[in-house]
Amino acid sequence: KTLKKFTSKYLWSYTKFFYRKCDKAIVPTKTIEELLAKQGMKNIEVVPNSVDMKRFNTKINGDTIRATLGLKDNERVVLYVGRISKEKRIEVMLKAAKVLSKKRDNVKFVIVGTGPAMKYYMTLANKLKLGDKVKFVGFASEGALPKYYAMSDLLCMPSTFETQGIVALEAMASGKPVVGSDYLALKEMIKNNYNGEKFKAGDYLQCASKIEKVLNNSSVYKRNAVAFASGFSVPKVTDRLLEVYNKILNDYKAIY
Repeated sequence: KTLKKFTSKYLWSYTKFFYRKCDKAIVPTKTIEELLAKQGMKNIEVVPNSVDMKRFNTKINGDTIRATLGLKDNERVVLYVGRISKEKRIEVMLKAAKVLSKKRDNVKFVIVGTGPAMKYYMTLANKLKLGDKVKFVGFASEGALPKYYAMSDLLCMPSTFETQGIVALEAMASGKPVVGSDYLALKEMIKNNYNGEKFKAGDYLQCASKIEKVLNNSSVYKRNAVAFASGFSVPKVTDRLLEVYNKILNDYKAIY
């Protein structure tokens, strides 16, 4: 705790020193802008990360992935995509999977990604006696990733470490709603009763409840998810970035 307090103090000092030398500092979400503003930084502009709507869309077929994983037609899939590390709070989703397994026999959880906590979470899944309810598939290639979204019903993001959540945008562009922690950038990205559902960070019971809610109303969430993601298309985000650049140039013209 002492080390954390010490490093936090001096890292913030350096961060402010560095960014105050810039004309503008670009951040991906309003949430991060507010975090920096609390530290006294004023030269902030929000330009979100974009999502490639041509690569991630509702026309992609995920049947080959479902067949490879041995999933039946009537089985619903909750997907996790990302680094397998403890700050991603995957244990929350696994505990939610245990709760749902007692209520619904046809819900499967597929975890895509690698990381230092892979063995830890595989062991936890065994301790929770999830059996074939959870499948760890490891690394997914660039070509296969859109198909994993396509074969799923929703994305679960229990992480409390997201500054925007590009994975959430990829899922939404693919027509998949997102169930995630009501924390940092995810609380801004996910709109309850619209493109997904938020749950209190770390609350696996609420996570399970929200997953079930989305599964029961997937068609409505799907349509809204795509509409939301379209606002983050490459052309739209590029236009926003150009606005920031032009603003900087105009400021210089006014001075000189």
